[in-house]
Amino acid sequence: MSTNEHSSYDAPVVAVLTYHSVNVGPPEYARNDHVALATDLRRLHAAGFRFEPLDSVVDWHSGLREFPRDARIAVISFDDGATLDFEPENYPGFGLQPGFAAVLRGFLDEVGPAVQAGLRATAFVIADPHTRRRLETHNFDGRRWLADDWWAQAEAGGLIRVQNHSWDHMHAVADRVCGPNDRRGDFTAVARDADCACEIVQAARYIQSRVGGGERERGRSQRGYLGRLVDLDNVESPACPTQHRPACQLVDRRRGPGGGV
Repeated sequence: MSTNEHSSYDAPVVAVLTYHSVNVGPPEYARNDHVALATDLRRLHAAGFRFEPLDSVVDWHSGLREFPRDARIAVISFDDGATLDFEPENYPGFGLQPGFAAVLRGFLDEVGPAVQAGLRATAFVIADPHTRRRLETHNFDGRRWLADDWWAQAEAGGLIRVQNHSWDHMHAVADRVCGPNDRRGDFTAVARDADCACEIVQAARYIQSRVGGGERERGRSQRGYLGRLVDLDNVESPACPTQHRPACQLVDRRRGPGGGV
C-alpha cells in the first residue's frame, strides 16, 4: 500500500505491519528491519495514519467498535519474540542494533507521545522454552536471542504487548510438535481440540505465567480455544473457529530477506 495515496474506499484503511528483529543486515530499508520500522513509523505518520493497538483493530474487524469512515489506521507487530524486540544487541557483522522498543520510543520522542498516543506494538512470542533453545542453537549459534526474561518488563513499559505465537511454532527443529503425527510447518494440522489446547492454550498459560499481572487473553477466550490475538500463519486453519477468524486475517506480513525463525 502506498502511503501517499488517499483512500477512495468507503471504509477505514487499516495497515497491519509485521517485523522480525533478527532480520538484520546493512542499514538499509530492505535489508534491516530496525531501519524499516523507523522509516515506516515516520512515513505512516506523515501520511496521516493513526497508530492503534492490535486488539483495537481486532475489535473493529469483529464489529465490536467503530473507526471513522475516513480513518487511516496502522498497527505494528513483531514476529517470533526475539530479545531484539525489546533490547539492543550487537549483531555479528553489523554492530549494535537499537532494538524495536528503542525505535518506538525514538519515534514518540520525535512526534510527541500525545500525538500518537495509541502506538502499542504486539510481540508474538513462541512459548515453549525447549523449542526456543533449540532454535537458538540452530539459527543463532547458541545466542540467547529467544529468551523470555524481557516479556514482563516489556509489558510493564506499556509500548509492547506480549502475545501468543503458539507453543512450538510447529517448527522443524522442535523435538516434537502438538499437531497429529508430528506434522511440521502447517497450522492446518491443528484441527482437533486437543491439538489446539496443546498449541494455543498451553502457550497462553505459559506466557501468562512469565508476564504476570491480571487476566489477559493470550490465546483463550470464553468462546473457544483460540483467543482474539493469536497470530497464525495460515488464516484458513480449522483451528481458527469462525468467530475468531478475523483476528487471523489481520496479519499482513512484512517479510524481509532474512525472514523469521
